[in-house]
Amino acid sequence: MRYSFVEAGKYIPVGIDGKLYLDVGNALIKGVIDHHQPSAPKHSATHLVYENAKLLGLDTQEIVLHQSPDLDCAASSYLASRYLQNKELPTFAKELAVFLDKVDFGYAANSALSLHSLYEFIKAECSSDEEALLKGHKLIEEMSATGFESGALPDSLSKYKQTIEDDYDSYRQDYENSIAIACNLPIKNANGFSECKGLVIKKPQSKLFKTWARNDTKHAENGFELLIVQLSDRRTIISVKADGMYFLKGLGDLINESEKKKLREKGIFVDGANRVGYDMPDPWYDGRNPSHNYTIIDSPRRGSELDFEEVLQIVKRYCAHSERMV
Repeated sequence: MRYSFVEAGKYIPVGIDGKLYLDVGNALIKGVIDHHQPSAPKHSATHLVYENAKLLGLDTQEIVLHQSPDLDCAASSYLASRYLQNKELPTFAKELAVFLDKVDFGYAANSALSLHSLYEFIKAECSSDEEALLKGHKLIEEMSATGFESGALPDSLSKYKQTIEDDYDSYRQDYENSIAIACNLPIKNANGFSECKGLVIKKPQSKLFKTWARNDTKHAENGFELLIVQLSDRRTIISVKADGMYFLKGLGDLINESEKKKLREKGIFVDGANRVGYDMPDPWYDGRNPSHNYTIIDSPRRGSELDFEEVLQIVKRYCAHSERMV
């Protein structure tokens, strides 16, 4: 099987023979299995492959995924390739699909020693997207024997126990470089706001920063509900707990309006069809599909023209109900 990679959120024309698009393409049709459109079922791409094998296309010669493939890319392509080669899914396919729903929606795994955390470290060791994907396939097979979030590792992966312990030490240093905040956020399925604890960090060194911060009951009673993380000069991710009481509906629209204004000021024109569900080709993704339910906001694919301080000011306006937001 051949693998290739395109920009996340890319529009895919219907009827491309011999190619299967997974976790990219904004559709759920034969040859395209993606969950990033507003009408998608509340499942990861992996779960959609598990439930929709008939959409794979038995003539598939190439699987196309998004660049910098995440675990959902690795797991969905693993199931698809196994089905296309053997005409059946592995016995652990449902277990993998259920776990990927948990991971892709932002829920915490039962253990820091999980398929998700190990993939993050293995991916960082790779020099290409295809290498990361294929090592992800191997990792899935290895961990299928012990469970994807059991905390037990096969002997071949035992070295990562120390790696994860070291990463927690990195988080403790990251915390010292963070700004803890208190702010009001809207409550899911209710009219009203409630105060929660958040954390702002620039360029954390810990790869599992999100995992550690969500479960940091030492510094926040319930862990940090809101995370504002600058990953690079042009990429920031804002998120709340997927299984928490808050969401960020409307914040993505505010940021996108500022992004469009900044593009006009700089004379930058972004070509292409609008991303499905948005009024611009390359917006800040705001989790408006059922899978994420407005719990995550991520920068445009090309990177944002807004600097980190500008993003923080927009979040502050959004949280205007709180005088303690910093």
